[in-house]
Amino acid sequence: MTDKIIKIKQGDKNKYGYQGVIYDSREEIYFLWWLQDANKERLLVFDYQPESIHLSDPVKAVWEEQKKTKVKERELHIFNSRSYTPDFSITWNEQITENSPKSNKLRAALGISLLVKSEGSNLTAIVPTNNGKAIKLKDLLFNALLTYDDSCKVTHESTIDVKGGFSTYNNHREFTLKQAWIYQTTGIVVDKIVPEKLFAKTFYPERYFLTDGATRKRKGMNERTKTLKSLLDSL
Repeated sequence: MTDKIIKIKQGDKNKYGYQGVIYDSREEIYFLWWLQDANKERLLVFDYQPESIHLSDPVKAVWEEQKKTKVKERELHIFNSRSYTPDFSITWNEQITENSPKSNKLRAALGISLLVKSEGSNLTAIVPTNNGKAIKLKDLLFNALLTYDDSCKVTHESTIDVKGGFSTYNNHREFTLKQAWIYQTTGIVVDKIVPEKLFAKTFYPERYFLTDGATRKRKGMNERTKTLKSLLDSL
């Protein structure tokens, strides 16, 4: 199976094929590589485009139309139903979520806060520390929300929306509105991940060291570029 990214034209949009799967953007594939490296180290498991989240039902208005001999009830369509499909879902493994100095170091290095639902719509956060001080909030990348699976086992999960490096103000505002709507409707926290910013703050996936076509080394990648292995060795 080829290891290169293939651009696929679908109507007026570009899609990207990688190892038999079609993705909406190159950035999704870059983030996939990051997840694959973390999965190899048993830090997490993940799904691409998990089950859609239902947000709202369709809205219709009923009105009566007067015919010659009778009144006919008609429907006026107002809104379609709405749902949201995350780009990825992550379940973090115990070496990330357990209460230990090593797990705290891992969460600090990867920018992970643990979230627990409290009263009403509020949340309680466990923010990792570095040398006894909480890491800067701008360095938090993932919110791992405590949930229960079908067997009532406790897990910590992150719901991911992957974005490109360039985003207009309107796109940012639209996403923050979507974040709030999803949380108020479902209690799910959606994290926005920009792969290149994520890599710079955590580690660069091994596959990212090659170009998309897998033919040569990517510009800027060298032996000093941080990988997950070098990150783990430094903790």
